Amino acid sequence: YDPSLWHSLDLSQFKFRLGDDLLTALLSSSRFKHLESLSIEGSAAISDLSLRAVERMSALRRLNLSGCERLSESGILKMAERLHLDTLLLHDCDLDPLLAEPLARLRPNM
Repeated sequence: YDPSLWHSLDLSQFKFRLGDDLLTALLSSSRFKHLESLSIEGSAAISDLSLRAVERMSALRRLNLSGCERLSESGILKMAERLHLDTLLLHDCDLDPLLAEPLARLRPNM
């Protein structure tokens, strides 16, 4: 087993079972240390607590949080400040549309 082989993880198929505790436990595993792409699309139980675990994933470049309705604007911004994302998908997240402006200032190429 080589953790550097894990570059992408799509958990969207587990959206009904995935909550903060499970996601935090998964992401704390050294297996995902080099993860570059993560999708938790549709995981309605995910909150800002999960974003704290995501923040620690320094290799992450692509993140799909679409349909994660419990996330806050401040949680998204704090996470985006710590990561160097190329792509952040937030469709159907029930966020203030004005969030796009500070995200664009923070990461103009995202």
